[in-house]
Amino acid sequence: MIDKILVWNVRGLGTSKRRLRNLIRKYKPSVLALFEPFAAEEVMVYWANVFGYPSYCANEAMGGKIWVFWIEELTFEMQGMSNQMIFGCFSKGDVSINLVLVYAKCNPMERRLLWQDMEAMRDDRIPLLVVGDFNIIRDDRECIGGNPRPLSATSEFNSCIHNCGLVEMTGYGGKMFPYGCMEYLKRKTSDHCPMLIKLAVESQRYGPAPFRFQSMWCTHEKFLQCVEEVWREPISGNGLVCLAAKLKKLKPVLRKWNQEIFGRVNQSIKELEAKVELLEIQLQESHETDLENEYMQTKAELERWENREEIRLSQQAKKRWLMDGDRNSKFYHAAVNQRRKATAVSRMTLPNGVVLESREDIHNAAVSHFQNFLTGEGLAGEPDLNGLITPVVNVKEN
Repeated sequence: MIDKILVWNVRGLGTSKRRLRNLIRKYKPSVLALFEPFAAEEVMVYWANVFGYPSYCANEAMGGKIWVFWIEELTFEMQGMSNQMIFGCFSKGDVSINLVLVYAKCNPMERRLLWQDMEAMRDDRIPLLVVGDFNIIRDDRECIGGNPRPLSATSEFNSCIHNCGLVEMTGYGGKMFPYGCMEYLKRKTSDHCPMLIKLAVESQRYGPAPFRFQSMWCTHEKFLQCVEEVWREPISGNGLVCLAAKLKKLKPVLRKWNQEIFGRVNQSIKELEAKVELLEIQLQESHETDLENEYMQTKAELERWENREEIRLSQQAKKRWLMDGDRNSKFYHAAVNQRRKATAVSRMTLPNGVVLESREDIHNAAVSHFQNFLTGEGLAGEPDLNGLITPVVNVKEN
C-alpha cells in the first residue's frame, strides 16, 4: 500500500528545488504530486531522476498543471484525466487505492465540470482519496480576510463532497484508511504549504541502538575539545590496553555530547525553518537591518544543519557522493533502503511451523535458540568435518 503522499503547489520548481529535495529525503513519499511546476512536460524525465522516481505522468497535454511521480514498487492504472485532475488506481500486491489529484480552475463554471467528473467516478469497492488545490472553500470560516465567497460556489463544492461520499481527513481513524492522517508542513519557498498524507503506521525501532561514530560531529567546532578532555584523563595500563580503555570511556561521553549539542538533527532543522518563516513575515511588515542580519544568520545556520544531515545520510548509506556538486539523492536513498531491508527481520518461521511476526517474539525466539545451542543442549553430537578436508600430507609423510 502507499505509505506516504506528498502534495505541494510549488509555484515554480526553480525556486523550490532544494526545499522539495529535502522534503523527499526526509519523508520518503511513495507518491509525489506537484502543482504549478512552471516547467514543460518534456523536462519531467530530468526531475524524475533528480527526485529519484522512475515513473511519472502529467496532464499538461490537457491544459493542466499537475505532475505526479511514484516509486517503482507501485503499479499505476490511469482511470481519467482532464485539465483539472488526474485520476488513477495505485496498486501494490493485492492492495489498491484510487487517487484523485486536483488542481481546480478559479472560474466557477470550469470547476462545475470538475465536480461532475468527480461524482461520475465514485466506486465504493476501492478506497478513494481526493487531494489537491480546489481553489474554493466549504465556508467562510476556512478563510482569513478577503471578500466572502459566492454562496453558489461553496454550495456546489459541498454537494460534490456529499455526492462522492467524501470525509475530511483530519486525524487517525476511518473505515477506508484506519491509520490515515495528514499534516501541513512549514512554508519556505512557495506561498502554499506542502501537505503530507500518511496511510500506514511507521515501523518503530526495536532494541537499543548501537554506537556509531557520526562524521557530522567533525563539522562542529567543539568536537575535538570534547575528545581531548576525555583523552587527557589518566588511564592505567600501557599500549593497546590503554587505548581500549580510553575508547571505552569516550563512547558514553560522545553519546551524551551528541544528545546535548545535536539532539535530533531533523528537529533542529524544523525549528530553524520555523524561525526563517517568522523572520520572513517580520521583514515583510517592517524592513530593519537587525532583522535582515538575523534572517541571513538563521538561513546560514539552517544550511549548515542541512549539510550535516546530508553527511549523516551519506554515511548511513556507506557510500560517497557520486558528484561533488549536485548530490545524487536517488542513489543514496536506494542504498539506505536496501541496507535496511536486508538487515531487518520482520517474520520468522520456527522448525515446528509456528510463524512469529512481532519483534518481541522474534527477539525472544532468537535468544532462546542461541542459549540452547551454546549451552550444548541443542547439539546432537560433534559434527564430523573429515569429509570436508582433502588430505594433502599422508600419514607416512607426516
